[in-house]
Amino acid sequence: MIDLHSIADIKLLRESVDLECKLAAGRDGKGALPEDFWRTYSAFANTGGGIVLLGVREKQGQFSLAGVEDVSKVRRNFLTL
Repeated sequence: MIDLHSIADIKLLRESVDLECKLAAGRDGKGALPEDFWRTYSAFANTGGGIVLLGVREKQGQFSLAGVEDVSKVRRNFLTL
């Protein structure tokens, strides 16, 4: 796992067995828990654990910070499912 020291270090990320990046934009572009989130969560729970970063865009193997506009909506979705 890469130690991130600043937002600029996002570009150093690579998905692996313990790191998954998801855009989490939702259909309205304001934020939603990705449909495949629970599959990833379960896989991490059944192995050595891992980290899911929401609000990170992947394009051609490179990652950039996209953010999540409505964090409260995503948090509620996570806690109520």
